[in-house]
Amino acid sequence: MADVPSKFPVDYSTWQDAVKAHDLVGKTVHTAELASASKLDFRQFLLLRVLWKPHLGNRLSRLPSVLEPYYTQATALLARSQSWASYCNSIETGDNPEGSFAIARHYQVKAANNGKRMRPDSFDTPVAKRTRSHTRRNLEEEFRNLQVDKTPSKIPTPAFQTPDSEDSSDDDSVVADPMPLPPTPAAQVPEELQRLMFPPTKDEQIVNTALVVFLNALTIHFPLIERCDWTLHRKAFVPQFEEAKFESRTDGYLDDGKGNPYALIEVKPIIRALTNQSRIQMQEGSQMASWIKIDIDAHLEKLRVHVSQNRHEVFITIAEYDKGYVSYLRKKPANNEHPSFLTMHQYGPWNTNHVGDMKKLGPILLALTLYAEDEVQKAEASSSD
Repeated sequence: MADVPSKFPVDYSTWQDAVKAHDLVGKTVHTAELASASKLDFRQFLLLRVLWKPHLGNRLSRLPSVLEPYYTQATALLARSQSWASYCNSIETGDNPEGSFAIARHYQVKAANNGKRMRPDSFDTPVAKRTRSHTRRNLEEEFRNLQVDKTPSKIPTPAFQTPDSEDSSDDDSVVADPMPLPPTPAAQVPEELQRLMFPPTKDEQIVNTALVVFLNALTIHFPLIERCDWTLHRKAFVPQFEEAKFESRTDGYLDDGKGNPYALIEVKPIIRALTNQSRIQMQEGSQMASWIKIDIDAHLEKLRVHVSQNRHEVFITIAEYDKGYVSYLRKKPANNEHPSFLTMHQYGPWNTNHVGDMKKLGPILLALTLYAEDEVQKAEASSSD
């Protein structure tokens, strides 16, 4: 994926500029030759008409309205869970908790490399190799001066499903700026120190296990959830367009009990830094477009979500689109048809080593599962009438 920009189009104007710059005016996804989602180049991605709007630091303090009743229910369920209380306490104490979350916490720590056990090769960045003696003299001083995972200063921005104002005690309201910003608190660390402070997890499957086991620990003990299950199964979508198709494969999903997803999972062993965020977003945007295409007859109100973990940071990305975008995926639109888009609203990150973050994230993810369970049961009741 060469020549991927550090920031994707965020609206029609910036998308149109990119289309002109890449000589794609008048072309559609139905006429393009498409590779797999993990190998799509930026020109192909533009034809999927995906806009990306990161609401950096915002941890969904205002949920999509469809999730609100389920969030209330999820909060009450977790408040009565001794395993959840033990898990939250373990993040502060550093002890592995007893109960359902023991394995989840074990893998969350492994995914974060535990910080205290930095590998020697973490120093071997290109900058470190060229200036090793200078770097070693200054690393200790720079490391002391950095405040890891501190949320950036608050600046206003429009946001999807976010409040007009934030409580001052809730350090959530950092959002996208016209200039590329570090996409996470971890990514604000100087680039030459990122591999030292946040070395990649040894294996992507460790991150995947950490996320899926955590999701299962949140849900398996509640009898209300009978059909839906968070699975490690790597779901493959192969959407067929007029003259092209491509394959998109996820790292897991929320299964409705019949192999149909209600949320997608994507993981990476690295932080979502400026050098790689676009590639991650391109893959996730392609997966979402593929899912919509395959599930194209679903009602427009269906909530479509990506749950992603990049090393120790979790993101939730909510898809927004209309019937015009569905029409675009169905067929080649008329030349005079105004383009419709899939807009990906990215929220987070939630730090798996920060108890406050996880206390906020847990009820949201449980609410998402309760929503999916309710939708599945409603569909079954309707089909049996």
